[in-house]
Amino acid sequence: MKSDWVSTNEMAAIAACSTRTLRRLQATGFLREGGTSGHWIKVNPEAPRSNHLWHQTRTLLRLGRV
Repeated sequence: MKSDWVSTNEMAAIAACSTRTLRRLQATGFLREGGTSGHWIKVNPEAPRSNHLWHQTRTLLRLGRV
C-alpha cells in the first residue's frame, strides 16, 4: 500500500505548481501543519529547517484540484 504522504517535490508535481507556491501557501496559513487534519508535517520536528511531507489528498482538496 502506498502512503498518502509525499515529499515537497512530489506534491508540487502532483498539484501542478511550484515548490515555492507550496511554501508561500504554508507561510500565509492557507495550508496548515498537523498530522491528523493538516496538510503537511515536518520530517524532523526538532530541526528548524526540516524537510516536509505533504498529505496528498488533503492538500489537493484544499487547492481545489480534486
